[in-house]
Amino acid sequence: MLFGFITLLSIPLYYGWPIHFNTYHCSHLVHGAMTCSGSFSYHPGYLTSGFMTNQLGNWLTLFWVTSLLLGYVVTIWFYRHRASSVGLKIRIWPAVAVGLGLLALALLMQTHWRSFEPPFLASGDFWMRGTATLVILSIGIVTLAVLERSFVYVIYSLGFVALTLLASLYNVSNLVQWEGLGRFITRSTQAIPNVILPALYLLIGGFFFWAVQHDSQIAAHTFEPDGE
Repeated sequence: MLFGFITLLSIPLYYGWPIHFNTYHCSHLVHGAMTCSGSFSYHPGYLTSGFMTNQLGNWLTLFWVTSLLLGYVVTIWFYRHRASSVGLKIRIWPAVAVGLGLLALALLMQTHWRSFEPPFLASGDFWMRGTATLVILSIGIVTLAVLERSFVYVIYSLGFVALTLLASLYNVSNLVQWEGLGRFITRSTQAIPNVILPALYLLIGGFFFWAVQHDSQIAAHTFEPDGE
């Protein structure tokens, strides 16, 4: 749920801010489709090679690097607090090491990608939507799920990996063009569904796991022997 809220906070940075509004025009076609023409300047960042008109690429990079670091700090605190409260301990450091290691690798690849022939996931199509950091986050969550030894959590986290890959390789806005929803998608906002969908997945899943654990704790207290 923490990383779901963080993902929602990143939404303004995925808005495509045009520099010259007067030189850019979109015409709506049938079935919610549109055609646009005009000129923009691009300001790509390291972790986002510049999704269309995003002038906030460098800020997006700074946001994700800072947020992931702080998120892992909070995660470590949470697991230490849980260990001291209920006595249940797991090794959290492998998940943190995987997440931070992938983040460092991503920064290195995006900084020096011109100096070598990039593999598949280092290609421009993977980075252009600015959601590659969600894939990094998903791999860390999978590692955490394995450490938790929860089959349901592993399946859930693998679903998140698939969703983040979709958000990094496909324009999710194409899925909301029907039922009149296409009128809310413009050249500047079409990156936002790629962020909202993974964020909702994390928030709904986090609430589900919390609710299940909460019900289990209530049941345990209800049937706890009275000591007689």
